[in-house]
Amino acid sequence: MNQWLTAIITVLLAGLLLLYRWLYWREKKKQTAASGENPARGVLYTCVFFLLEYTACILMIYLGVFLPLAYLLFYASNLLGSRKVYGYSRRKTVLITNLFVIHFFIMHMALLSAASLVRNVAVYQILQDPLWCAAVLALTMIGMSVSSLIQSRMHTRQYDYLLFDDTERMRQLRAYVWFALGYTFFDSATCMFDLVSPLLSCFLLGSCLLLGLLIYLLWVHAIRVERNLHYEEEYRKLEEERARQLQKEMELHRIAYIDSLTGTYTRQYLFHTLDRWIEENRAFSLVYLDLDGLKAVNDRLGHPCGDAYIQGVTYCINQALHKQDLFARVGGDEFLIVLPDCREGPAYEKMQAVRQTVEQANTTPYPASFSFGIVERQAGCPTPLSELLRSADGRMYRDKKREKASE
Repeated sequence: MNQWLTAIITVLLAGLLLLYRWLYWREKKKQTAASGENPARGVLYTCVFFLLEYTACILMIYLGVFLPLAYLLFYASNLLGSRKVYGYSRRKTVLITNLFVIHFFIMHMALLSAASLVRNVAVYQILQDPLWCAAVLALTMIGMSVSSLIQSRMHTRQYDYLLFDDTERMRQLRAYVWFALGYTFFDSATCMFDLVSPLLSCFLLGSCLLLGLLIYLLWVHAIRVERNLHYEEEYRKLEEERARQLQKEMELHRIAYIDSLTGTYTRQYLFHTLDRWIEENRAFSLVYLDLDGLKAVNDRLGHPCGDAYIQGVTYCINQALHKQDLFARVGGDEFLIVLPDCREGPAYEKMQAVRQTVEQANTTPYPASFSFGIVERQAGCPTPLSELLRSADGRMYRDKKREKASE
């Protein structure tokens, strides 16, 4: 009867191993399907891995007295299978294998210890009984399958990245995992001694539970710390990206509001500001300005000299204006100057002085000057901006005719 039960449990064990492998293979199949890889090679390695693992478990049943040897074979088969099936790097493969086999060893030895306490016999005698040994293995594989299913549901790429990142805390975790692996091998060696005292079973059960708890706590602590560091790094990257976006917005703002040739404001910015000032009923004088002789400079010397002419004149005008004054380019050689809180008379005197400064500062072989027209807007004046511009433009042309007539 015991032989039949052992055979049934052995077959059940094979089914549990297959279930466990299928749970992991299902996750691998999803990854390979997403990446477009061919999973046929992984299927072959999975079958080989399953046979090796099954052989190791059968040795635990029929050669239970050699438990450390069976553990070693189980570890070797997992180490080989993890690398071949999943294609991980060496460091990742070793860590995955160590965590898995420690989990398996702790659960198996804890169940062995519990069985010895239930039967009030030594762990050595549980290992010598194929029925009890197979039952313990079956329960172990049930526990592994359930925990694997839970782990696959809780697994995230972020944890995977953190777990295998080469940081100081992860290195400490890997070092402790190696220590725990060696400790489990040492514990399994104590099962070879025929000690009837329940102290050994209690010691094994307590040490397995404590070791598993310490690994879990260390793993959770390392993950939390690294996750916080990861969040800080992501926050730093977001701040850098925000600074780059702000810099880009400032650059777009500069392109939209600053003329690239002269460095003065653009038509868009000036009209936007004037509309706001009119809504606020501010008083200002509007100067419509046109450079003299630009067409002749372009025709005789070329457009580069014409651009240099525009830049030279606008530089002199900028130097003569105050910071609160607005100076904008509205056309090729047409400019607008807005003098806030300035009456027409002082504005005219100021522009006359600016024109003299431009003419005196000229060092080019061609004359440098400009014509202008001024219109004043008093606070509360209902005149629209378009009418002010038309009036200033007309006065500018009259000034240009006077300058030509005086020549």
